[in-house]
Amino acid sequence: MPADELKWTVLELADADPKLLESVKLLIFGALEGDAFFDEVLHGAAGPIVRPERIEATEVAEPVGAYLKSITVAGFRGVGPELKVPLFPGPGLVVIAGRNGSGKSTIAEALEMALTGSSYR
Repeated sequence: MPADELKWTVLELADADPKLLESVKLLIFGALEGDAFFDEVLHGAAGPIVRPERIEATEVAEPVGAYLKSITVAGFRGVGPELKVPLFPGPGLVVIAGRNGSGKSTIAEALEMALTGSSYR
């Protein structure tokens, strides 16, 4: 969900609650806007809430049809011997979970390197 859509949704829910004071709504909005605006709210220098423009739902484009079947990493960062992570091709979310130090971030970084040629590190 885009940030402006989240703000709109939160403000819409806040407006729907008749027990919520305008000052509380302003605090919520200030927290969503960031540190500078929130500081203005806390010091009474903020103006009224200006609702962000709602983003209308658009038609979702069909994926190109390319999916990963697995990720294989060897000799990269902390991975020594070959490590293969099987994936289930298709749309959706892939969650890689494990203990600290098990290589989750290394797998993600190896995939990033393979796809972009660089790493955030």
